[in-house]
Amino acid sequence: MSKYTALSHALQGRKEASWRVSFSEIERCLDFRLPASARKYPAWWSNDPQSHSQTRAWVSIGWKTAQIDIPGEKVTFIKQHAGQTLKSSFARVEEPRILVLRDLPQWLFESIKERAHENAVSVEDAASEVLELGLRRHAHERLDKARRIRALAQGTVEVDLEELIRHGRAEH
Repeated sequence: MSKYTALSHALQGRKEASWRVSFSEIERCLDFRLPASARKYPAWWSNDPQSHSQTRAWVSIGWKTAQIDIPGEKVTFIKQHAGQTLKSSFARVEEPRILVLRDLPQWLFESIKERAHENAVSVEDAASEVLELGLRRHAHERLDKARRIRALAQGTVEVDLEELIRHGRAEH
């Protein structure tokens, strides 16, 4: 019996397909504190049972982790589709990219935390929103640049705006 069996039982008792939970809630369920590495390294929450023994608590019963928010101390567990084997889930499910927010410049991290508080969302959601806004702005800047090029060409050169944007995305 694993020391994380209580977490398995808590997940098995859930009817919904996902569970957003704080680290402290998990600790109450387990009746002990998570190791410091769980609060420090997103890899602790990986879905690879070969390299992390705690992972078996959720993977063995058909769940996976996602949306790991180390600064906000939250994780989302997602139930795998019925009939999907664990082996096939590893082959088909790509791990989410993890942004370690504490590695951001302090002014940016504080700005994201403030935005999260103002909008009553998680720090992770606020960070995603900020990144999305930045990407949208970047796309608009590229589109404006393509329009300027087209105006300069004044019909002498055919400029494909979509191709310019696609090419710009491929560069980054």
